[in-house]
Amino acid sequence: SGDGTTTAEQTLASYSMPAGTLTVGSRLAIRAVFQTGANGNNKTMKVYFGTTSASSGTVTGSAKVTTIGLNVVQTATAAQTVSAEIVNDATPAAGTLTLGTDSSASAIVIKATGTNGSNLPNQIYLADFYVQKFGN
Repeated sequence: SGDGTTTAEQTLASYSMPAGTLTVGSRLAIRAVFQTGANGNNKTMKVYFGTTSASSGTVTGSAKVTTIGLNVVQTATAAQTVSAEIVNDATPAAGTLTLGTDSSASAIVIKATGTNGSNLPNQIYLADFYVQKFGN
């Protein structure tokens, strides 16, 4: 991920959703597909909707594909239901359901990040990232 000079979390893609994009009942589908480097170093991938995130957990395998999907339903101006689906190299991880608290009256940052377990470049590649809105 990033330039490989740090083991800190690095943003690989980011989208600032404009204020007012979501109204009650609106839905978002967010998806990120990551490819890990060909080594056994620890790697962690995450997808964020504002302050809510879903994590791959630590992935140690060589040349693995991780997919993280978030489904967001706006339930009030500052409330969302966020469900996460995570697949690490064709193995589904336990899904999560979280209540988000980001206000749709402000811009909300949606991003994909990676954290290397070593200071080496090209440990995590972001192969695909999209945000799709459904509803009003």
